[in-house]
Amino acid sequence: MKKTFLLIIVLSAIIMFPNISKAETNIELKTNNTKINLEEEFTIGITVNGDKISATDLEIYFDSEKLEYISGPNNSNYIDGRILYTWYEENTNEITNFNLGDFTFKPKQNGKTIISIKGNSYDNSGNIRKTNFKELEIQIGEEETKNLINEEEIGTNTDENNAYLKIMRTNQEGIIPNFNKEIFEYYITTIEDIEKLEITAIPENNNSKVEIIGNDNFVQGENVVQIKVTSQNGQNTNTYKIYITKTNDLEKANTNLETLAVENTFLYPSFDTTITEYKIEVSKDTENLNILAIPEDEKAKVTIEGNTNIKIGDNPILINVLAEDGVTYRKYKIIAHKRNEEEEQQYEEQEKIEAEELAVILNEKGLEEVVEQNTNEINEENNESNTKLNKLIIISLLIILLLIIIIKIIKNKKQK
Repeated sequence: MKKTFLLIIVLSAIIMFPNISKAETNIELKTNNTKINLEEEFTIGITVNGDKISATDLEIYFDSEKLEYISGPNNSNYIDGRILYTWYEENTNEITNFNLGDFTFKPKQNGKTIISIKGNSYDNSGNIRKTNFKELEIQIGEEETKNLINEEEIGTNTDENNAYLKIMRTNQEGIIPNFNKEIFEYYITTIEDIEKLEITAIPENNNSKVEIIGNDNFVQGENVVQIKVTSQNGQNTNTYKIYITKTNDLEKANTNLETLAVENTFLYPSFDTTITEYKIEVSKDTENLNILAIPEDEKAKVTIEGNTNIKIGDNPILINVLAEDGVTYRKYKIIAHKRNEEEEQQYEEQEKIEAEELAVILNEKGLEEVVEQNTNEINEENNESNTKLNKLIIISLLIILLLIIIIKIIKNKKQK
């Protein structure tokens, strides 16, 4: 009865005074051994460290296909695939660096599985503390060595200078852009509370060295994973970067461009918000490029670099999009090739050849026939539009006529 009464007092204080404290608390799941045999029961504990707390309400999630929940402390319940647990300090004193309680599970299936935890913690005034949670990965049985790589996917390039990746994959959906060995920056925005990525990185030369850096302990906001590829002879290096943004608001983390166009030329490939690198070709007289870059989110900020003082040859142009949240960003890249004198001459000659070929086609087919064909197509479109317009006019007239009849009926009734 005493426990119940104290629990009611603590929860009442939480509900009535839900202020958020600036103090931080760390709550993580721990066990003595993360490698468990099948059907062997094991216990995990909830460990608290950091600033002191007086109460918590927690939710523990696990894969019910791989784990069976056996038991837990008082004030815990298993509901709809998750464990709900409320803890409080009976003496209302704030304490820290201790175990909140132990939970027992039994493995049902071999493989890796994650146990995660979420919730809130409070001080003795009922203020919510900022809480950092850490999940726990368990290996059940022998670690599976999944053969995710087909024989065709094994690097076969024997060039000792080669420092390119042949394949790069992750376990997270939504990576932008699609992998290309010559694109070195990729982006993932997620609301999931992930701590690392599962990355498959295979070099073109199987003897090249691949090193993955920064792929752990992801924080809220921006995280950068580097995949460093060093050639077999050690003389060349390429570094692929994956920018991972963990966010609670995907809308404010939107870095998509809605429109990207360059005056007097065409992008190759055609613009798509999931493609981040393009090529264009401009004349030898071009000095500056007018670029239209409009973000999907009007509150995102766009800056453009490198579109002035265009030189002969390749010119990298960067379109930087900073999301509304001020953290998430993406780079779109355009390689603008400015033709030299020889290339300009070849371009003009090609233009002349194409114009002559068009003239031949027109002469063979007859200009009148081409004009007639285009006129017929236009007339067909106009006829279709006129039919729709006529239907709309008839419907409108019927509605007006109906309204006039209704008004007359109402007037007659009033006169009677």
